Amino acid sequence: MEIKRLEEVAAVERTKAGEILQEGVSLIRLSACNGNVIFTENKVRGETGWVKLTAKEGIDPKYLYYQTEYEMQRFLERYQTGINLKFEELKYFKIRTIPIEQQKNFVKALDLIDKNIKREEETVNKIQQYKRKMLHQMFAQN
Repeated sequence: MEIKRLEEVAAVERTKAGEILQEGVSLIRLSACNGNVIFTENKVRGETGWVKLTAKEGIDPKYLYYQTEYEMQRFLERYQTGINLKFEELKYFKIRTIPIEQQKNFVKALDLIDKNIKREEETVNKIQQYKRKMLHQMFAQN
């Protein structure tokens, strides 16, 4: 494993209002940064106040997303000023790199976990809807 600066593994750029962002880009909010990192599964329209990370050769885009998401909270604790994150501070962001085949295996495993989490959340939501429906039927008649 090797630790590299973010700009060594990704193009780091501010987004522009109305800019079309390609799929496979990771996004970090600068204004009112809460630590969330977003991965674009499809093309999206950009807004100001965000940074886009486009993986460089040898880095799987989804691996970059997962690594950024993992490191973000620790990074914010050290570099965030108030509720905002300064673009210039991203030069201190570090990413752990591993060979591309290991990256792909890592992504495959985490994607499967995310898929299972989403399925469980959907099940919980259905049960909660059923509960609300039952409560409504029980108490709305009186």
